[in-house]
Amino acid sequence: LQAAGCSYVQYEDLGAWTPNLTGEQDFQWVTETVNRVLAGVTVRKAWHFCLGNAWGNRLDALVRGGYGAVVPHYLDVDVDELTLDFACREMADAAVLKEIPADVDVGVGVIDVRNLEIEQPEQVAERIRTALGFVDPERVTLTTDCGMKQLPRPVAAAKLRSLHAGAAIVRHELLGTDLEGAA
Repeated sequence: LQAAGCSYVQYEDLGAWTPNLTGEQDFQWVTETVNRVLAGVTVRKAWHFCLGNAWGNRLDALVRGGYGAVVPHYLDVDVDELTLDFACREMADAAVLKEIPADVDVGVGVIDVRNLEIEQPEQVAERIRTALGFVDPERVTLTTDCGMKQLPRPVAAAKLRSLHAGAAIVRHELLGTDLEGAA
């Protein structure tokens, strides 16, 4: 991917949750595996481990304890960004963001992809404000929880418009920028 010109590589993996099934001894193994997979990647690299959002499945047994139970075990993974889903659980475990080292950015999922409801911009803004209560805005990239492939295109597009509008609300609060021109 680097050789093809990509400037950002995001590793998609549910392996972070493996120790919930196999035992705490495997947190180190997962860390080593992620580091090995991303070894040699010199462009910006992220690790996304979702909360079982694909096709609306919760995978509760796999992700028991939420991010609060696993993220602290992965604070030494060699990535530039951890990408985490919070909207599907209404920002539960967002406090874990304050534990992420200052040199690691965070991708914060603020759009729930498990349902067809179109979030209102103020609802998205409130999710963003929650995240910003734990991490500085310079370190945050806003995103959806997982991908949107399972959603009908009009729903996905509307959810992305809400993401943009919610971000504009918070950007205006933080910077005083024009809401109409915010991107």
